[in-house]
Amino acid sequence: VSTQSTWGFITKSNRKRWSFFATTQMAFSDNGRTTNKDLLMFYSQTCPCTPAVKPEVECLEESIQMSISKYEVITDESSRALYWEYAKDKCQGVPFFFNKKTGNYICGKTQCEVLKNWAKSD
Repeated sequence: VSTQSTWGFITKSNRKRWSFFATTQMAFSDNGRTTNKDLLMFYSQTCPCTPAVKPEVECLEESIQMSISKYEVITDESSRALYWEYAKDKCQGVPFFFNKKTGNYICGKTQCEVLKNWAKSD
């Protein structure tokens, strides 16, 4: 599973350009669920796609009864390094979803049903 979106693209060179989108801090909650360490989501607090994808991620998490691992790439240097490790040659923006068990990924804004298929480990 791989998709490309025209929204939310950041690169090492244009990262600062996106900072003007910052309006509020977008917090994700684990809702007390166990976190699946194989399902990774990379996002940015400043990306205009983050609020749009949040309900889709919540839908996925409700479906699988687990939280996915989330990494904010603008303010957290270690998350950004992890992003580049997984996104290299696959995606130049966020949100970026990577399934460590299957190697499947999604680049860009997506819907819950697509995320459910991505999260399957077979």
